[in-house]
Amino acid sequence: MPVPLMIFYAVNLLTFVLFGWDKWQSTRKGRRIPERVLLGCAFFGGTVAAKAAQLFFNHKTKKQPFKSRLNVILGAQLAVLALFAWA
Repeated sequence: MPVPLMIFYAVNLLTFVLFGWDKWQSTRKGRRIPERVLLGCAFFGGTVAAKAAQLFFNHKTKKQPFKSRLNVILGAQLAVLALFAWA
């Protein structure tokens, strides 16, 4: 398996786990994962897992500006992929 693909899978797995941990901690009034960490994981390739975790855990689906920022990251990544596909 190519290294970039392994990194992609690892970042997405980490992102999904962090969203799940943050949701679990929120129900227990425990120590939360900072939003900048969750968004940072999405920015560095974990957007697929971040969106999946939002749906799976029903977590941060309405919280603003988090939701908007995650959607901006997704849009920017899709735009970059479109540019690479077009070039």
